[in-house]
Amino acid sequence: MMKYKLFVLQVLAIAVLFNMTNICADGQINEYIKAYEVQGLADFELEQDLVRESSCASLLSSLLPYAGDTSLIVRQKVYELLYRKGVGESINNQSLIVDELMSACMGKDISTGIRCMRYLQSFPVEAFNVSSRHKLEQLLEASKNPFFKESVLLAGYLSIGKESLQRKLLLADDYTYQQIWYMHLALARMGIDKSLEHCINTATRVDDGNDKVAYVLPDLIYTRQKKAIDYCIEILNDDSNNCSSPDPDKDEMICCGYRVMELLAPIIDDFPYIVDDSGTLDSDDYSSALTKCRAWFKGHPNYMIKTSMF
Repeated sequence: MMKYKLFVLQVLAIAVLFNMTNICADGQINEYIKAYEVQGLADFELEQDLVRESSCASLLSSLLPYAGDTSLIVRQKVYELLYRKGVGESINNQSLIVDELMSACMGKDISTGIRCMRYLQSFPVEAFNVSSRHKLEQLLEASKNPFFKESVLLAGYLSIGKESLQRKLLLADDYTYQQIWYMHLALARMGIDKSLEHCINTATRVDDGNDKVAYVLPDLIYTRQKKAIDYCIEILNDDSNNCSSPDPDKDEMICCGYRVMELLAPIIDDFPYIVDDSGTLDSDDYSSALTKCRAWFKGHPNYMIKTSMF
């Protein structure tokens, strides 16, 4: 009996301490936001501490009253902090934050909305609940969508709005070339063969070189379709010197494969190399790495593509 009472007291003590911690963090968040609105100076380390010490529900409760603040920098800071909290949370908590980020995309604040659209790309498919998916569908159906590219590609990632996008393609004259391209990319991501062929055929008509590697191949990789990735591997294996050296002090052309392996590394299972946050391959010898990557693909014709990320 005595042991049971001690156990109960310990549980109560932990609960009180947890609540006190949240109350303390809530107060600090309010003070921090108010100071940030006046001074416009961010303290990254303090923000990290506040985000870490607050529960998801507590952070939402503290920050959302400022989501409609008259100051743009405050509104953007609110959603930035929510995003930073959400990235490391459980799926249930991520769903709460994702829904708020999606809500920010439904208002008139386009600047904040575009940031939130980009934040949403970092969350797993499972974090998008019925509410956030419905909001995305509303954006896709809207006659005026300031986030056309971002919302269409997010829809492709989540396999949402296939019929809506296919209807829009039937009215191609109402859309720009770029908008049509994004819709085909999204549909290709959803497994629509006709759109995948359109994307690959368009890519083959672009001259090999810097622009193709910088703009076209990342879009093909977004589709996560093997035919598209196989085309990228063809560029990886091409020895033609069609790309500029990444070293600004070297006025020379190099084969594009060096840059393509950096694009492929994050999305291929068991790839022999990884990239850092800047997208740089973890290798001191790029020439050797390219040889190894080419050999790896030859030895793994049935390579697996990671589809769990945007």
